[in-house]
Amino acid sequence: MKTTESLEEVEIESRPVRVARLTFLGSVLFWPLFLFAAKFMFDPPLRNTAAEVERAALVYCTWLYPVAVGLGWYLSKRAMRRGSREIICLLPWLIPTLVACYWLVYFLL
Repeated sequence: MKTTESLEEVEIESRPVRVARLTFLGSVLFWPLFLFAAKFMFDPPLRNTAAEVERAALVYCTWLYPVAVGLGWYLSKRAMRRGSREIICLLPWLIPTLVACYWLVYFLL
């Protein structure tokens, strides 16, 4: 069986990029749990407009998390194909990190 890939088509993924990819792709497995919690369990204690807007933003950030992971994966792969440095390949993973950080902001404020 012959392979048709040339050496230019083989992608070498560094260890930090692989860890970031596996971490975020694995975190998508827990996404339905976060979505359920955001949608049904985190009712605001006060029924005012600010609390409703804050809760809606949390739900939208939760819905966008898998999209952010997919976008981070795509941009990271694209940077690897271009032969970019390791730090450039890791930068796209900031997108899902920032979306997930809204959960921290929500609970700290």
